[in-house]
Amino acid sequence: MNRGGRQRVATPVFLLGGAVILGLAGAVGWAQRRFSRIEVSGASMSPTLDDGDFVIVDQHAYRRRAPAIGDIVLLRDPRVPDRELVKRVARIDAVRGIWVEGDNPEASTDSRDFGWIAPESIAGRVVARYWPEPLRIPSAASFSSTSASVGNASGGGSDGST
Repeated sequence: MNRGGRQRVATPVFLLGGAVILGLAGAVGWAQRRFSRIEVSGASMSPTLDDGDFVIVDQHAYRRRAPAIGDIVLLRDPRVPDRELVKRVARIDAVRGIWVEGDNPEASTDSRDFGWIAPESIAGRVVARYWPEPLRIPSAASFSSTSASVGNASGGGSDGST
């Protein structure tokens, strides 16, 4: 149709809908590669995180910045590499590495048992708890350098706890 010398071209709705679907699929794929769902196993991070809580871990959190004191992190157990732990960063030493602790010292296996860990051992940063109720994980600035850390973690409903 020609109105006032301009010609309108109708954009097919299915092309626009297809673009939206592809965009959503791309966003979901990106989020699945960046974020993972982890189930906390054990009481080492209580009262911050309890046994059975589900958390979201940002696996790319430390690509551009180093962990900070107070961050809750997912790390590979230095004694059993296929096991993952959730702990709080308590100290950082440029020479020795990162010291992690659980928030519940009586129930936590952490750097007090296995010592300093290499920064490469950290798999991501816990950014939120989404079950049983949502909880925004506090920023690192709200913790002192003597804060404790989290407990064991499992792959969110995968075989057994880790």
